[in-house]
Amino acid sequence: SNVILSDSKFTSSSAYMDDNKNYSKVDGGALFITGNDVVVSGTTFDACNATNNGGAIYNRGYSDSETYNKCVFINNSALSVDGGCINVYANLAGVVFDNVLFINNSAAGNGGAINVDDDAKYVIFFETAFINNTAGKNGGALSFDNSKRNMLEDTLFLQNQADIGGSAIHISKNMLEDKVIKSYFINNNAYGAVIDVNGTINSNFEAIFINNTGNTVIKLNFANYTNISNGLFLGNNVESTIAIN
Repeated sequence: SNVILSDSKFTSSSAYMDDNKNYSKVDGGALFITGNDVVVSGTTFDACNATNNGGAIYNRGYSDSETYNKCVFINNSALSVDGGCINVYANLAGVVFDNVLFINNSAAGNGGAINVDDDAKYVIFFETAFINNTAGKNGGALSFDNSKRNMLEDTLFLQNQADIGGSAIHISKNMLEDKVIKSYFINNNAYGAVIDVNGTINSNFEAIFINNTGNTVIKLNFANYTNISNGLFLGNNVESTIAIN
């Protein structure tokens, strides 16, 4: 069955640990999803926060799909763990983001905007922008940990920051396929890479990188069958443009 949420606004919704230390209330400031196919359209999540994961949305269910269309996530935060806006910890068929804005979101851990932390079959982004998101660990905008296929097309990463690696994107744990197509990475900053890839198969990057700061633009660590084509690297303040380990 489907759940459709449209043309709504969540402002300052919180999930926090109460005085009795009830940890059941600490994830997903606005939405806590444990099942069903979910479609969210034309909806804004503003200044939502969670003590642990998923400042706006936490998914711990087993559903076929989630779709986010023409949504805005702004000023949301995961105060102590992962996923400033969205944390996916579920066996999903897939998640699709189409024409979505992520602005000024933060996570103390991984994924300033989104953290995918379990067996999602695919995560797809079309015409989506990540602006000024921050992570205390990895993935200033996005962190993928064990999702099988990721695709980003016509996406913008502007002024995102991570304290460790992946100012824009952090990818780890045996992905089957990653594609970044016709996308822009501008003024992102991390101690490590702009895109931090660890343990993947079949990665394809076709993107423009301008004025980013860190150790390297793309780090490939145990990344098999990687193709980088039609790329432009301009004015990046890094030790090496591409690091292959």
